[in-house]
Amino acid sequence: YGHRSEVRCEVRGFPRPFLTWYRNGKKIDFAAHPRYDQTSDGSLIIPRTHWKDSGNFTCRALNRGGEVSVNVRVVVVLPDSHLIRPPVIIKSPHDRRVRLGRSLVMTCAATGGPDMEIEWHFKSHANRHWEPPRQHIKHFHNPHRHQVPATVSQLHIPKFTARHVGVYTCTARNMAGASLTAAIVRRREE
Repeated sequence: YGHRSEVRCEVRGFPRPFLTWYRNGKKIDFAAHPRYDQTSDGSLIIPRTHWKDSGNFTCRALNRGGEVSVNVRVVVVLPDSHLIRPPVIIKSPHDRRVRLGRSLVMTCAATGGPDMEIEWHFKSHANRHWEPPRQHIKHFHNPHRHQVPATVSQLHIPKFTARHVGVYTCTARNMAGASLTAAIVRRREE
């Protein structure tokens, strides 16, 4: 925390591979991201690490012979006064009754540090498991600075059908542990 860090990506190939870095699945634009730099050998430099730099980094090497990627999880260790604790869910989804054809929005919010992830899972009464498509999930950070920093996740089902009846579980997870909450969604009769 607060020190220079280097993530090396050593590759060989002919012609020399072109390297691209990604953080949490998004391409790093070094011109737009002064927090990160790339050396001539392709290593990623974080001049002064901050807890927000924790995440999954991917180095992708590409040339006409093909491509290869390597993933690295970077965890910035905080001073003792900022020890990472397991997530705490501060807003749980509620049990609901929904009419067929209507939309369903469920919200879950948790605190748990920069490396926390929130996932949604579904289990129908027929014991069918389903992971909602990514386009139905939105994550955002609590914008209110006077409140505890939290990550908010919303699950949106645009058109509720009978197959959406069941138990929805929201799980918040970081390197210290996990916390989960669930809600039952039933069909509302006309």
